[in-house]
Amino acid sequence: MKEKLLHRNFIKINEDEFDFNKLSSFLDRYNLDSRIRSNYIDVYILQSIFQIRGVGNTPEFKPIYDYLQEKLNPHNVKNDMDIFFSLTSGTSSITHTDNYKVHILNIKGKIIYKLDVGMFELNPGDLLIIPPGMTHKAIGLTPRIVLSYAHY
Repeated sequence: MKEKLLHRNFIKINEDEFDFNKLSSFLDRYNLDSRIRSNYIDVYILQSIFQIRGVGNTPEFKPIYDYLQEKLNPHNVKNDMDIFFSLTSGTSSITHTDNYKVHILNIKGKIIYKLDVGMFELNPGDLLIIPPGMTHKAIGLTPRIVLSYAHY
């Protein structure tokens, strides 16, 4: 693979700057599309992964969105930025592929991403590039918050 996939300390992140209390206030402030993005059992819904769509234009995330846009999307193609989070350790996404490039920026917690080419542990500030068509799965080692920046 020609492109380096994991970029350690891509952005300096203070984990306390956006924690789960701030996530709760953020969700209360905006009426954003939200979804469960993992397999779940009705009596264990809070052990799921949740997606909040379209966070790139909010005041909280516009500076990061603009930075990612400048660094990762020089041709200014269609893009979006979402939050994925889980409240408990051990939650995992559904194994899947996307037909577009995804950049995962870890904001809080520790996560392992299992890709076709290996496993990558992300700490806050780390960026993982997932090329189009690459099968992947996220496994939270702790409760976690990530930004997913994609361009098409």
